[in-house]
Amino acid sequence: MATLLLIGLLLGIAAWIKVQDLSAQMRLSQHGRDLYHALMTWSVDHENVLPDHDLGPGATANQAFRRLLQDRLLMDEQVFSGIRSPYLADGDLGVEPDFAQAVGPGENHWMLVGHLKMNSAGNTPLFFENALSPNWPLQWRDGWNMPEIRGRTWRGTVLVYHMDGSMNAVRLDQGREGLVLPDSAFPFQWRTKAPKILDVEDAR
Repeated sequence: MATLLLIGLLLGIAAWIKVQDLSAQMRLSQHGRDLYHALMTWSVDHENVLPDHDLGPGATANQAFRRLLQDRLLMDEQVFSGIRSPYLADGDLGVEPDFAQAVGPGENHWMLVGHLKMNSAGNTPLFFENALSPNWPLQWRDGWNMPEIRGRTWRGTVLVYHMDGSMNAVRLDQGREGLVLPDSAFPFQWRTKAPKILDVEDAR
């Protein structure tokens, strides 16, 4: 009897954890949807390029996303914040028109794919949750009980937003040193020509 009670308790805890994960993912997915719409609006206003355009080879996702605030397409930093993430916006935008304090180090959860345009294929990944580094192939941490650290996953999945506005909670594959995107999650040409990935800025 005691064994059955223990098993029931463990199953209940596992179910509760899963529900909490799904709830957190849903909140984070809303951040992503709002960010996507701001990116598309910025692109329409700027001849179909995205805000990494002309920033230079060392540009970060933070720098690109700051342009959304500078152009007043977003009124605050909430969409850049992660959930169960070390990357949390502090709400300090700085002074118009530069908003130099906006999307600062440690305040942006999302990596951005560079050099894309509005006519890029609809299933092309546009932005996604931060990986361990911007080096291709991207890698995330393997494990189920991860604290709020860079490259964490939702029990082996990450949220990926595409050029057509769709979002997938992508189940990652096991790579040599960590979890990686499955081949089905990105364009075939990325297998031989690595995409440009704009990194998140870590807190100093």
